[in-house]
Amino acid sequence: MAHLSIIGTGNMGQAIASVAGKGGHTVQLLGENDAATSASGDIVVLAVPYPAVSAVIAERSASPGRSSWTSPTR
Repeated sequence: MAHLSIIGTGNMGQAIASVAGKGGHTVQLLGENDAATSASGDIVVLAVPYPAVSAVIAERSASPGRSSWTSPTR
């Protein structure tokens, strides 16, 4: 099974984590206060409001071990 890191602990982040967990995947939930924690998942999901996406990517791009980000909007 996959290990997911979900950035965003609101309604969507929690719902995705619940479904993924029930499917047997391990989940790491990261909120605003976890900016210093690296996203360790095989898959990283951004579950943040659209206006915050650029800021979250900019902040998280500096995280060690993260080599690239892809965006479905590019």
